[in-house]
Amino acid sequence: MKPPENKPKILYLDDEPHNITGLRAILRKEYEVIGCLSVSEAYALLKEEEYQIVVADLKLGEDDGIDFLDDIREEYPRPVKILLTAFFDFAAAVKGINKAKIFSYLFKPLNEDEVLSTIRIAHEHYLNNALLEFKQDELEKAHEELNRFVYSASHDMRAPLRSIIGIIKVAEMEGIDDRVKHYFSLIERSVNQLDAFNLNLISYFKNNKQETVIEPIDFKEIARDIFEQFQYYPGAEAINFVINTNQNEPWMGDLFRIKIIFNNLITNAIKFQRSEITNKHIIFTCDTTDSKKATLIFEDNGIGIDEEDQKRIFEMFYRATRQNSGSGIGLYIVKEALNKIGAQIRIESKPNIGTKFILEIPTKQNIEA
Repeated sequence: MKPPENKPKILYLDDEPHNITGLRAILRKEYEVIGCLSVSEAYALLKEEEYQIVVADLKLGEDDGIDFLDDIREEYPRPVKILLTAFFDFAAAVKGINKAKIFSYLFKPLNEDEVLSTIRIAHEHYLNNALLEFKQDELEKAHEELNRFVYSASHDMRAPLRSIIGIIKVAEMEGIDDRVKHYFSLIERSVNQLDAFNLNLISYFKNNKQETVIEPIDFKEIARDIFEQFQYYPGAEAINFVINTNQNEPWMGDLFRIKIIFNNLITNAIKFQRSEITNKHIIFTCDTTDSKKATLIFEDNGIGIDEEDQKRIFEMFYRATRQNSGSGIGLYIVKEALNKIGAQIRIESKPNIGTKFILEIPTKQNIEA
């Protein structure tokens, strides 16, 4: 009589037919046992359908049950593996656990209670793993959908935000009284903050998705371009931007992520300047004389960061100060981008004196995509 289709399937490899008959008799009510007498036959059966449990005898003539279970582990990771042996061999047990990741053992002669207990536990383990895998797939799917939504929404919001800024500029050109102009400036500041947050979100998602592309990099040119880009940023007009580079030839690296890092560190340095001083500065220093790495330093004389806050500034949404209404995501993005290119960052900072970020970025041969 053919077993019910919904019975869990067990593949049993043993070169002695009577052992297969014995295991099948013990498990007949709850499981469907498919027996095979050779490794080649076992491989053929594994290709045809999925099994919840695979049992293999330790001694298979010229073959070895542990080697078989180890060989199928990568291609067939789901089935729970059990080794059957006539005696307890400590060396074989260690080999089975370490090499083949065997879940459990059965011993000959077969004891019905022991067999049922071991197989039930193994099947429960299989079901738990299957449920976990399903939940993980669902979580990854939800995460991907959320990523797409936030990325798309961030892009879509940029156009109306820039339109609002444009309308404000037109209104100011038409002539408005000081009170209305003040309200418009508040609106413009809030819109710029929201737009900056959108840009950070876009950078975050691009950093996660984009593959590493190695290109020639001129650090002086990047710093100059970004400094010029920020010359009309609120507060930037009072800052002296300084570039010191020691780079005689192009350095190979991930240009996309280098620009993300520069953009966020320079933005932070501008935001957290001290309003009471007149000699505000941001100094960028670069040294590529070491063939294994580039050392970059971003230094400012802004408000600085307390020692306790320095431990957490790279956490998402963590804000070390309320002086500026930043989003708390910029330095997190910097850290994520550095992780992608295998770089290190450390900070030196004192309140009301300034902050220095020191980066060490490996050359292209040490960068992994």
